Amino acid sequence: AIVITYNPPPGLPDRIRRIAAQADAVIIVDNGSEPDSRPELLACASDTVSIAELGTNKGIAAALNFGITHAQQMGARYAWTFDHDSVPEPGCLDQLLATLSNPQFKDAFATVPAIRYADPAIRCRWPSSERSSALRPVCLLYADEMTGPTPVDLAIQSGMLLKVADHHASGGFDETLFIDLVDTDWCLRMRHHHGKRLIATPGSQLQHSLGDVTRRTLPFFDKLVFPTRHSEIRHWFIARNRILLWQRHCKNNPSWALYELLGAIKLAGKVVCYEQNRKNKIKAMILGSARGIRVALKSKTPPSGT
Repeated sequence: AIVITYNPPPGLPDRIRRIAAQADAVIIVDNGSEPDSRPELLACASDTVSIAELGTNKGIAAALNFGITHAQQMGARYAWTFDHDSVPEPGCLDQLLATLSNPQFKDAFATVPAIRYADPAIRCRWPSSERSSALRPVCLLYADEMTGPTPVDLAIQSGMLLKVADHHASGGFDETLFIDLVDTDWCLRMRHHHGKRLIATPGSQLQHSLGDVTRRTLPFFDKLVFPTRHSEIRHWFIARNRILLWQRHCKNNPSWALYELLGAIKLAGKVVCYEQNRKNKIKAMILGSARGIRVALKSKTPPSGT
């Protein structure tokens, strides 16, 4: 198991113990946490839990690549990746391994569990271009409606069980993206450039946090929305990386491109309607998008790897 930490919230040793109860070994890759976080971080160390401190924030992609490469050097066939606030339910790993061992999914590069969020109204879902059509250009598969492991387009990396050999052959996660949509890029790249599939395993469960999420009701539509209250710098990276990923993957997956466009509109709407410091956050979105456009225009061919 690879756990990426960056100023982790309280309770990290307990979360690591719960991961270690299922994994053969745990590698914590710390991305330059503040000194106040080190006591809890160091308290996680044990015979099966090692800690690698990068010293500075190199981004989620670089930290994941470092941890998975280390796991490969230890002889691991699979790597199970986590954010520092995620916890697998008992039996999660066994079900994920069963999916990857199923001959039906021999072309899978990874599988992911269903996500349980703190607010039960947030349903776990994945986009599926295989199920999309002209009348339904964006198709979302909901974990609570699925009857078994199912191919999906993409998923967050936290809780993902991936094949180390496929990670190595693909060049790994793109470190130039730094944070946000790093997992999306890798999933789409594995599908379209390497002919591999991602499988969702709804029977396995992972507790995961979306950040400082609050529940709100959309005016006039009586629909729940969940502002995430991301920082300005996160909004900058999300906007920049979205442009770069459109350049790379729009042609191969127009259904995903539309899904991402709708997500961008929804995110901006939640910021405007419900979040503080909205002016600076919208400015960060605009500047990030502008940066992404400049980088995309300078690039003659879309990057395909790290």
